[in-house]
Amino acid sequence: MVHRARTTQLGPYRLRLETNSIATAGRWTNLLAGLPDGDPAAPTIDIAIANERLQLTALVDNDEVYRGADSFALEIAVTRRLNERKLDAEPHLVHLHSAAVAAGGLAVLIVGRSGQGKSTLAARLVERGWQYVTDEQVTIRPSDRMVVPYARPITLRRAVWRQFRTVQGSDDGDESRRVEVPLSDLGGTAQRSAVRPAVVIAPQYDPSAHNELSPIESRSELVRLLASCCYDLERTGPLGMDVLVEVANRCPAWRLPFSDLDAAADSVAAALEQSMGHAVPGQRMIPTSGAGQRLGPLRRRDGVTVWQFGDSSGLAFDHLRLRFVNLDPLGVAVWEMLGSAASAAELVAAAPSHATRTAVEQWIEGLLGLGLLERFAGPHGRLSG
Repeated sequence: MVHRARTTQLGPYRLRLETNSIATAGRWTNLLAGLPDGDPAAPTIDIAIANERLQLTALVDNDEVYRGADSFALEIAVTRRLNERKLDAEPHLVHLHSAAVAAGGLAVLIVGRSGQGKSTLAARLVERGWQYVTDEQVTIRPSDRMVVPYARPITLRRAVWRQFRTVQGSDDGDESRRVEVPLSDLGGTAQRSAVRPAVVIAPQYDPSAHNELSPIESRSELVRLLASCCYDLERTGPLGMDVLVEVANRCPAWRLPFSDLDAAADSVAAALEQSMGHAVPGQRMIPTSGAGQRLGPLRRRDGVTVWQFGDSSGLAFDHLRLRFVNLDPLGVAVWEMLGSAASAAELVAAAPSHATRTAVEQWIEGLLGLGLLERFAGPHGRLSG
């Protein structure tokens, strides 16, 4: 007999799951409860799960993604494939490998590398009544910079299951083992509408940490942190970076080393409260006019964008090679003036003091060494023009 889980929507797709086990159908209906109802007009992803004499098989659109006897491993394999399908189907959106929760229409983005406690912290906040947005793909619309919910099941490692009384999984001693946790196990609810990003938290679980928020003051540093979690910079290019720059510029951000999960959740609530009425600092993108223009023996390389933030930090991004360079105010000024009619030699000569001339020359040589400027062969010395 064929049993069906509730039909849901995954990005642009309608998910349809069939199985020969009524228990499996019920389990998946529960796992996917945070996703909206499926759109009958949407293209379909078909999931088939069979349980034959303790041998489990899972297919996604007829492609086998799991065969074995471990139901929790099967769930991880299926949801991983669904994550990939959603990501590939949304090239017009920006995705961060991050978690997010919401309160009052405002989203807290929880960012960082795997194993730093993002999902665990999100799960505790959901358990406390925060709206669940995602623990896997923070999806941002470039058109309005809003976060679109993706309320998949929350993935938790066995090492933290003991902190959630209602979470159930295989107790096989493997601390790195993961299980997909439905929202109902945490007593949580899903955020249904898009929310505005308001705060960025970078957690770091450390058994010796003191659970203290530490502000990330540099906007350039925050942009780089967000970019390190972004799936899309290679395909979105300048548009994706524009999104990350605006999020970084608008959102107060904190690092949160923690050893106590409840204290960390308290800190997130405090961070959101502190963000209310936050003044958005200024930022500007250096015009790209002059890229490719020859300035004596030098020219600015095509495909490089530079921003300067209200905190005076600057950041250059090479879209073609996906490289970042931090710039101080003088470095930004040098880059900007090299896009004007002045040659590098003229720029050095115009500096008001010997120390400034030396610093300008060092920045020009540094930009050359980093590949942000290109050198033309010339007979007049390294900066002659």
